[in-house]
Amino acid sequence: MAKVVLSKRLTLTEDSRHRLRVWVSETSHNIPGTLFVYQQIPVVPLDSGLNQLFVHVASYADLGDYPENASGDDSPFFRLHHFDLVFDSLAYLEQTWQRVHRMVQHTTEDIAKLNGLEPAVVEELVLR
Repeated sequence: MAKVVLSKRLTLTEDSRHRLRVWVSETSHNIPGTLFVYQQIPVVPLDSGLNQLFVHVASYADLGDYPENASGDDSPFFRLHHFDLVFDSLAYLEQTWQRVHRMVQHTTEDIAKLNGLEPAVVEELVLR
């Protein structure tokens, strides 16, 4: 059975906002751990480098289209194994977490089906 373990940590920032940190801590059956798509965007002013912005959970197609880690190729998109977001609302944080979990489940199921594996499972590990 294909498996992905998502670890998450919820903390408060200094200004009492809610921080959600999520990372892929374990995978099986050659499922890549880099399931989160980022985009490099220019910082203003343009000469000060690039910001890396979390965009979405990778689909099966994204796994083939976007490289792991930031690279110097033509695409501004790449994949990492983690993301870190800050929310004003705990309810919105929870909605986002549920969506991320569901999207990781879909990607994992697609990988399992295409590789003839049993149904996939996404487990959650909460760290405090």
